[in-house]
Amino acid sequence: MDGLLVTLGDSWVKGIGAQYTDGMTRDEYVETRENEELIAPLAFRTLLAERNNLELKNFAVGGSSNARQFRKATEFFSSKEFEEYQNKYSTIIVLWGITSTARNEVFNAKSKRYAQEFLSQPDNINPERRLYRQLMLEHFYDHQEEVKQLANKMRHWNDFFKGKGVKNLWFDILNHHDYNVEFNNLCLDYPRDLLSQITSHKQKDRFHFSSWTIDCSRVKKGVINKTLNPHSNHPTKKGHEKIFDLLDIYVKDLLPRN
Repeated sequence: MDGLLVTLGDSWVKGIGAQYTDGMTRDEYVETRENEELIAPLAFRTLLAERNNLELKNFAVGGSSNARQFRKATEFFSSKEFEEYQNKYSTIIVLWGITSTARNEVFNAKSKRYAQEFLSQPDNINPERRLYRQLMLEHFYDHQEEVKQLANKMRHWNDFFKGKGVKNLWFDILNHHDYNVEFNNLCLDYPRDLLSQITSHKQKDRFHFSSWTIDCSRVKKGVINKTLNPHSNHPTKKGHEKIFDLLDIYVKDLLPRN
């Protein structure tokens, strides 16, 4: 191996749904959508690692929030495991996907575990969670402020990685974000989010909440051109190959020159 590739993000980065094939029923899809043996070989994270001879360390999971990604990064990059990777590889690349700002992470005091909260998605089963989401969305959530804080954290992590000799890239996953900071390591052009890019959507679209519904023009186009599956609107194998093509040039640019 020539180095390490660390990936952070949500279900798009993990590859959930990549195993979808034409004609697959919704039940068949739901049963297999998170099967790592089926999705990992098709996910763009794996393609980027294998085709550039990099070991892959993935922290992306389905439903991940930006808060979770910052927490997992803090834990990993301050760990002994990371120090061991530094001793093993001279080249470490971090590929970090920014997901929806309408998600949050909370620590459940009863279960003693972290849980992801989708602020835009009502919980029809648990009244307490439904009330929590309504209160957060109405009184404690502002998209532009979330993007502003994202930019501050991204700038902080850029400085951290530079100090550690780590190369890193950022990309928007579901929606194009107008950051108030200019970054020279932010992938793709306007609109830069992966959803717009793989559906060839050239204009800024409605906010996509990623709730298994067609809530914007990009998702509708993606289902039609088969870069997104019709059940959960996650990228298909074709979609992941397109994402690989989009991001591979950025990864290759960070590899040592022979």
